Amino acid sequence: MKPSSTVRLLSIIGLTALLMMGPASAVDVRVMISAGFYGVYAELGPAFERASGHHLVTTRGPSMGDSPEAIPARLARGEAADVVILDGGAADELGRRDLVRADSKIELARSLIGMVVRAGAEKPDIGSVETLRSTLLAAKSIAYSDSGSGTYLATTLFPKLGIAEQIASRSRKVRGPPSGEPVAAVVARGEAEIGFQQVSELIHVAGVSFVGALPADVQPGFSFAGALTRNVQEPEAATALLRFLSSAEAAAVISKAGLMPLPNDCLRTGSLRAPLGPIPGLTRRAHALSLTRRPAAMSGFNQQREIPCVLRLSAQAASEADSVRRWPKPAPTSVLSRAAPIWPP
Repeated sequence: MKPSSTVRLLSIIGLTALLMMGPASAVDVRVMISAGFYGVYAELGPAFERASGHHLVTTRGPSMGDSPEAIPARLARGEAADVVILDGGAADELGRRDLVRADSKIELARSLIGMVVRAGAEKPDIGSVETLRSTLLAAKSIAYSDSGSGTYLATTLFPKLGIAEQIASRSRKVRGPPSGEPVAAVVARGEAEIGFQQVSELIHVAGVSFVGALPADVQPGFSFAGALTRNVQEPEAATALLRFLSSAEAAAVISKAGLMPLPNDCLRTGSLRAPLGPIPGLTRRAHALSLTRRPAAMSGFNQQREIPCVLRLSAQAASEADSVRRWPKPAPTSVLSRAAPIWPP
């Protein structure tokens, strides 16, 4: 990050801390976080600590799945946390189980599932649903994560493609951090021919080549979000952390990590309203990848012609991934106007 950006970022954090916490003393903020957003958190967390004086106590685990390290399992058995940062759908489920405060949820970024091969290997075509299916059937071995992306692949995508049984014996679920590793590490060692995970967990691993994101028609519309836990001990400090991570000044770090920051208005209103009819510059892929996991308050999306949180990808992320040309291009903001606030409350 450029020095000027860092200065602005630290200023925002410090101001947020002063406004929200007043004269309160420094505290320990207990954070549970999944792997997909961890790169962003690891880079920005120290800046938050320096500016606020608070100390982040971090526990890692998958957003979902059968691992005892998974965040839902940790909360269910009573492990202490003030805030969780994980897959947005998993956050919603924790809210339904009363393990987090549903009304505290803040969306942080959008995410795509992508694929890698070992460095130097030929990159197969996955530009369409048909070529993706052919690539999966031809692969000698397939690896995917034990968390959100892998759960989607194994339980939804593979059956939808009609290939679940054919590839079952050649597929491997990889346990992620803290005790495990990224899927890309397995591919880099040659233990799997192709590997799938959220893009932010693939593109910074040595020894692999990023092939591209899955076709828009089969992307699940993942997001990352933060929420305060039911038994939060430091709500003001935890909220300040989430507001910082969702600020406009954090967008460059989010993009560099391989995620897509939200348009700034979306952070406040939950949606952007578009005029009726075609929207210039909004590609079919961008529309298909707009947020699909909407809160109940946005159930009228189709009737209102709203486009929630149009996906954006900065040039910094483009330099990180060689196939980023497959990803959506942003719509011109001039054709979008802000909707009436409907979420978060």
